[in-house]
Amino acid sequence: EPLMAHPDAGQANTVPLAESLTMVFLAVLDSLSPLQRAAYLLREVFVYEFAQIAQVLETSDDECRRLARQAKEYVSAHRARFAAAPEQQTRTAQKFARGFVNGDMPGMMALMSDDVTLWVDGGGKIDAPREPLSGPGYVARYFLNLLPTLPPAFTARVGHANGQPAIVGRVSRRPYNVAVLDVDGDHIRGLRQIINPDKLRHLPPDA
Repeated sequence: EPLMAHPDAGQANTVPLAESLTMVFLAVLDSLSPLQRAAYLLREVFVYEFAQIAQVLETSDDECRRLARQAKEYVSAHRARFAAAPEQQTRTAQKFARGFVNGDMPGMMALMSDDVTLWVDGGGKIDAPREPLSGPGYVARYFLNLLPTLPPAFTARVGHANGQPAIVGRVSRRPYNVAVLDVDGDHIRGLRQIINPDKLRHLPPDA
């Protein structure tokens, strides 16, 4: 669930979450194969020996080394994306939020990378796509299709959730949705849209 920080909070006030708990990092892990993900977590998080991993995965030590190496290289390559300056990430998120509330589909698409992916968490309580949406056109269309369904009192502003820029929607000051953005410079490569009311209930009105 999203942990919020104010967009103007200083470094000392940001939410101190380890990278392994961020939504974006979990999305990177999701893109690994099941065996790669298991080998990586057992090796890097739980510090298993390769012989132990081989027993768990029922394969050879050499195969475990190969799987763990591939996964580590993949994760390391994607970690570089998280190093963009927070101010730059916030500006990109603000532009995307303006595009959304103004119904500017071309403007929204211009802010997304060609391989952008959107995950929507409705928790089975709110209608949501069952599979991730990929591509600027599909992602922008999803958000624009929401506009006619939003309550009149809906407002949106940029904040931070789990250490990432986020667009926080509210109705009568109560959280309505949180869209967490994976920003790479001037482009958005991933979004996690949280509309599951169970994951929004803990957020205060002024989050």
